[in-house]
Amino acid sequence: MSCQVRSFEPLLSAELLWKHNFFELYPFDGGGSFVNRAIMGSTNDAEISRQILRSGALDEFGSPEEIDFCRYEFWQTIEKSCWINRLYFIVPLARTAALNGDKSTAELVRRIILRFYRLYPPPPDKMAVRKLNYDIEYSRDHEYNTSGPDFNGPAPYQWFDFQPASRILHILYAVWFLKDMDVFSDEDHLLLDRLIADHARVIAESYEIGDPALPGNHEALRALAMFMAGAVLYEHPQSAGWRSEGYRLCQEHIMGDFLPDGMCTDLSPSYHFFMTWITRDAVLLAQRCGMPIAPEVNARFARACSICRWFQLPDGMTPVISDGYPLDMSVFYPTLPQFEDNGIDSDRIFLPDSCMAIMSSNGTYALLDGSPLWEKFAHYHCGKQGLTLWFKGRSFIEEGGCCNYDEKLFVDFFKTARAHASLIVDGQGDGELEGRYCWNQAAECKMHGWVGNVICSTETSSVWGDLVWQRELQTDTLEALVTDRIQRSGGRGWQLIFPLAPEVKVTFTEGANSFLLENQGVKVLLRSDLAGRMVDSYNVRNFEIKSCRALEFAGKGDQTVRFAFKVQ
Repeated sequence: MSCQVRSFEPLLSAELLWKHNFFELYPFDGGGSFVNRAIMGSTNDAEISRQILRSGALDEFGSPEEIDFCRYEFWQTIEKSCWINRLYFIVPLARTAALNGDKSTAELVRRIILRFYRLYPPPPDKMAVRKLNYDIEYSRDHEYNTSGPDFNGPAPYQWFDFQPASRILHILYAVWFLKDMDVFSDEDHLLLDRLIADHARVIAESYEIGDPALPGNHEALRALAMFMAGAVLYEHPQSAGWRSEGYRLCQEHIMGDFLPDGMCTDLSPSYHFFMTWITRDAVLLAQRCGMPIAPEVNARFARACSICRWFQLPDGMTPVISDGYPLDMSVFYPTLPQFEDNGIDSDRIFLPDSCMAIMSSNGTYALLDGSPLWEKFAHYHCGKQGLTLWFKGRSFIEEGGCCNYDEKLFVDFFKTARAHASLIVDGQGDGELEGRYCWNQAAECKMHGWVGNVICSTETSSVWGDLVWQRELQTDTLEALVTDRIQRSGGRGWQLIFPLAPEVKVTFTEGANSFLLENQGVKVLLRSDLAGRMVDSYNVRNFEIKSCRALEFAGKGDQTVRFAFKVQ
C-alpha cells in the first residue's frame, strides 16, 4: 500500500496558503478563537510559532515535546481542552518552519503528531465510540449546559465531537506544508495513513449509514473531515463509504445549517463564516472527486456566500451578534465563490428567516437584530431588537460582544439583555437562561422588509407576559431615528439600554434628554423624549473584556419614545 497522506493536495490554491496566515483562510469557531487569543495572542502564524518556541505559550500543557492533552478535560476548562486536542497550533508551526527552512521546528511537528497517536489511541470499536458519545452528551446536556459556572467534573472530549475532525484537517495541512522538508519517513507516512483512518473510523462509527445529518457546525465539520479522509485514503477498504457518506452529509448540512435567506442557523456572523469555509471546501472537494452538487444545494450555498458582504462593518471587521468574535474579512471573503447578489446595488438588506435588517453606505452601518432561538442549546443571546449603529466609519451604539465561553461574565453579562441595545422590564430581559446554554424562554420578533429607509420589528416574550414592544428604525447616511412603542405593559417599569462603543465620549448638552456622542472626531447628537443616565457596562475589545458605559432611559407603563441620532 502506498503512502496516501502524501498525496493530499489543498482545496485552496497553494499560492493563497503560502501567502496568508492559515487562520485567515480557515477562521476559527468561536470557542477555538477565544482560547487561541488567550494563549497565543495572535492568529499570525509566525507569532504563534514564536510564542510556542520562545515564550513557552504551551507550558501550561507541558513542553511542546511532552504535551499533556488530557490535562484540562474538565467542564470548567472544556474550551481549553478542545483547543489543544484539535491541534490548531501545528499548522502555524509547520507553515512557519517551511517558510524559514527551519528543519528543527519541522521535526518537532512530526514528533508532536506521532506522539499523540502513540499515547492517545482511539476508542477501539463502534460500541466504545457510541458509549463515549452517549456518556458525554448526557453529561453535557443534563449537567454542564444547565449548570452555573461552578459546576465541574470530567469531560473526556478528546475523541468526541469535532476534535477528531479538526485533527484530520490540521494534520493533513501540517504534513502538506512540510512536504519538501524530508522530515517524514516512508514508515512515518504509513503511520499517518493509519492515524487518519482511525480518526475517520471514529467519526463514521458515530453515525448509522443513511441517517439524516444532525444539525450544527460541529457535525458539518465532522462530515467534511470524513469526506476528505475518504478522498485522501483512496486505497483504504472503507474509503468509498467515507467518501459517499461525507458527500451526502455535507450536502444535507448546506441545506439544513443555512436558512433560506442564507444565514447560518447559529445566527452569528463569525459562525456563519466558519460554516461557509466548511461548505466552501465541501463543494471544492466534491468538484475534485467528480461528485456533482445538487442544484438546490448549490443555490443555498450561493445565497450563504452572497450575504457575507453585509456582515462587514466600516472597519472591515464583522459585528458580534450572539456568540462569536470579530473577524477580519479582508483575506477570507475573497476565498468564497463570488455569486451574483440581487441586492448588490442596494444599501439595505432584509433577511426574513434570520430576522435581521442591515443598512450599509459610506461609513454608516445599522443592524437591527431580531434573530430567533432555533433550539434550546444554542449560540444565542437575549436582548433582541438590539441595535448596532455606526456613522462616518465610527461605532456609536454597539452590542457588548462575547467573551471566552469559560469566563463567568459570559453567562452573567454578555448573554443578558444588558449587553445589548434592548429592553428590560421589571429587571427582566427578554430571555431566560439556565446554566450556560440552556434557554428556557426566548423572545419572538416579527420583522417586515424595508419600506424605503424604514424597518419595523415587533417583539413579544413569555418572560414579559402580554407586553408588546415595537421598534422602528429609520436610517439615512447621517442620521437615524429609533421609535420604541411599549404597549400592554400593565403599568410596569422598564429601561431601554443603549450600550456605547468604548471609545465614545459623552457630553450632556441640554439636560438629560440631549447627549453629544463623540468617537475619534466624529460627533453625533442624540436627542430623546426621555431623560437618560449613564450606567456601567462591559464590551469585548481585541478579545479582552473592557469596562465601558451605556445610556439607560427609564419609563413606566405604555409609552412611545423617540431617539434621534444626527451627525454634527
